[in-house]
Amino acid sequence: MTQFSEIGGTSRIHVLQFLPLLRKRGIVCDSRHFYSDRFYRIMFDLVKIGRFDKSINFVFYVSLGMLKKLWYIWLARNYDAVFLQREVFPLLWRWLLKISNPRIIYEIEDAVFEINPIYRKRGLIYFTAVNYQAKLISKMIQQAVWVIAENEHLAEYSRKFNQNVTIISCPIDTNYFVPGLSKSGDVVTIGWVGSPLTTYLLKELNPVFTRLGKRYGDKIRLMVIGAASDYVVKGVSLIKKNWSLATQIADLQQFDIGLMPLDDTPFNKGRLGGKMMQYMSLGLPVVASNVGLNSMVVKDDFNGYLAGDIDEWVAKLSLLIENRELREQLGKNGRIEVVKKYDIDKQAYVIYEIINKVCHLDF
Repeated sequence: MTQFSEIGGTSRIHVLQFLPLLRKRGIVCDSRHFYSDRFYRIMFDLVKIGRFDKSINFVFYVSLGMLKKLWYIWLARNYDAVFLQREVFPLLWRWLLKISNPRIIYEIEDAVFEINPIYRKRGLIYFTAVNYQAKLISKMIQQAVWVIAENEHLAEYSRKFNQNVTIISCPIDTNYFVPGLSKSGDVVTIGWVGSPLTTYLLKELNPVFTRLGKRYGDKIRLMVIGAASDYVVKGVSLIKKNWSLATQIADLQQFDIGLMPLDDTPFNKGRLGGKMMQYMSLGLPVVASNVGLNSMVVKDDFNGYLAGDIDEWVAKLSLLIENRELREQLGKNGRIEVVKKYDIDKQAYVIYEIINKVCHLDF
């Protein structure tokens, strides 16, 4: 059970991409999601509607999701185990799920026990919903037989309520995210991939891009994938593209440098950005904010650079802009690192072992 179909990055990356690999190992998997693709597009500002209409849609789709949960709980009795991604259930729903199928594997990939700052600004309905989620997450972890956490920060929280916790970080298909052909020409492409909701993090780097534009002129360009439609920046050539599953590899392969800006908030302390793994798997050096868990992945002069203030961002990006060999070497190091630590084949085996353990427990 996932929040969204493959249109949702967290559902796709942390659950759905594992299913073909689990099937190859003999596990029969069915997947169902709680919320429609339209709801995802509304939530992440991919569909532009008025604030009132957005609130009405939010209430409608969340209510529909609650009904779907009841139906999926009924279906759960037909399976040996349930793999539940991140979603929370109220008390009655949790009780019914425990009766229907107590063999629950629960996965969290964000600090959903904190309030995402994005939703603080979206009105009372949104804030009430994420606050409700934050309060119930501990109950979901406690009821699960096994918990899969995306990183140590989330695992530490989960262990307060459940001792069966395994860390599976940023699984990535390194046979899919592969480096592109060597680029010709002198223009360096600085790239970012994200969503309209996270574009505020990109906007914080606009002073960096403006200064780099003055320094390097038409020798650099900024390419953003999935940003809000109204995103603009002065002083540097800008290419904007909508994110698409069908074109994401070809688009990302146009980058020379990958960006991972992040602000230092309680919610983001539990975020280990999957975009860094994508950049590294593609053989790209990464420049990331020196906050949260970014330092667990990005190592200065090895696979990229960490940056704090605007001056550091400009300095670190300038090093890479001016030195093709440095970009290529750091990119190669990152590719080796991600294949070694985060490749999906190795992670799938861990999930396979967890499923086997859970399915053979007696209740």
